[in-house]
This record gives sequence, C-alpha cells and structure tokens, in this order.
Amino acid sequence: MNVSIQSYQTNYLAKSPTLAKTSAEAAPKNDTSSSAQNSGDTITLSSSAKELYNLSSAAERQASMTPSELSRLYAKGQKDIYNFGQLLASGNYKEEDLLPKTDDLERLAIAQQALDYAIGNSQVPQKNIPNPFANMARNDLSAILYDDTDTYSIVERNAAHAELSKQDYEYFSQLFARTANNDDRRELFKGILEYFDELPPVEKAAYPEGHRETMQNLLDKEIERWGPLTLLQLAAEEAAEEAAAEKRFESILNQEQTTAEMLQAILAKAQELDVTE
Repeated sequence: MNVSIQSYQTNYLAKSPTLAKTSAEAAPKNDTSSSAQNSGDTITLSSSAKELYNLSSAAERQASMTPSELSRLYAKGQKDIYNFGQLLASGNYKEEDLLPKTDDLERLAIAQQALDYAIGNSQVPQKNIPNPFANMARNDLSAILYDDTDTYSIVERNAAHAELSKQDYEYFSQLFARTANNDDRRELFKGILEYFDELPPVEKAAYPEGHRETMQNLLDKEIERWGPLTLLQLAAEEAAEEAAAEKRFESILNQEQTTAEMLQAILAKAQELDVTE
C-alpha cells in the first residue's frame, strides 16, 4: 500500500517555478532580499529561496525541539487555523492584512489564490475555488502549517491545513475501504503504523506517550492470529465491496477532524468490531 505521506521534497516547486531556479535567478528586480558582500561580490537570497530553505530544514529544526516545544507548536498551529476560521466568519478583516509581506509577485499571486480559496470555503454556498497547494507533498504541507519561522502567512498556512486534511481523509477512507469487510486487520494496523512513522515530529506530539507501542501491539496480535505479513492486495472480486465499505465508515471520518482524531476514530471502530465479532 502506498502511504500518502512524503518527505520534505517541496512540491511547491511545481506550483512556483521561481523556487526551481537558483536564488540569483529567482529574485525579481523588486524583491526584498538578504545580501552578504565580500570583496564586491553579492550573494542574494530571494524570499522564494528562503521559503524553500525553511521547508527543507523543518524536519531538522523539529528534531532539535523538546517534547513540550513540539506540543506547543502543534497547539499553536491548530489554534491559529481555528482563529482564522472565526475571523473569516466575522467578516471583520482587510484582505491585504492577511497576505504575506513580500515583493515577490509570484508568491503574492499564490497567497491571493489561497485567500480566495479560504473566503470561498467560508461562504454559503461554498464557492469552488481551487487550493493552490493541491497535491503538494504532505510533509511540506505540515512544515507550512506548523511553521516556526514566521515565514508563511495565515492564508498560506490555512491552505496547507486544508490540503493536509484532504490527503489524510482520503488515505484513511481508502484504508478502511480495503480492510473493513475483512476479519484480518493486518493491513489496517500496518497502514496506520506506516502512516504514524512518517509523521513529522510536531504531529507525533499530538499523540500520547506510548502510542506507537500500542499500534505495534495491535499489529503483532493480528500477525499472531493470521500469520506473517505478506503482500496484501485487494482481490478483483472484492472491488465491488469497496464503495459500500467506504460508505459504511464515512460517518466516523470527516475533513474537519485533525489527523489525530481521524486515526483515533479508526482505532476505536476497529476495536469495536473485534468485540462484536
């Protein structure tokens, strides 16, 4: 099974070609940038290059944080998104105050689309405005959402949060659909464990101590019951059951849940089925 989480590879490159260039090539003429001069030579780091660096170094920075620091960073990320939603609902804001403070026109265009996306989602009925961060690598989305460098604006972080939640929902829904009608839950717990192992440190901080050990114990019990793990695939004759299985569990999953809440809902349902079978 393919786990949806990806490493810090900045798929923002696909959205923002500027980031694929060297810092000198990427810096627009009117860009606000940092310079270091030595014997007449100037090294320029554009705001886009700074974004790329902050994404690629997020895992390293988080690895150096204490558990309490990670917990605070996670809580701040969740609180900021909630407060932004409340702000949009109130209508008491100026759009220019929500955009990043940069002269990088390409980044501003992406941020404006992220703002339009957020405003469209807050309206009734919702407007179908694309998320500029759609299909970005999951851990890049996490690095933006839980930004500890004040690089990203709230509209960028909100768009990252929305896409991250969408990818998690799709992953867990598909995992359920493939395993819900099967007493053998090796694939379910294996998928959950693989998912958890790929989470960045800040998101792991949302789970209680010993959570991974609990996941491993559940998988070990299934292996003891059903035998060693083998390549598990959805048989062709079971394909028709997939849609029904997904509907069966859709009531316990929604994109408003945090990743941790989705995972806990899955575990609770799986354990409930163990008791009733």
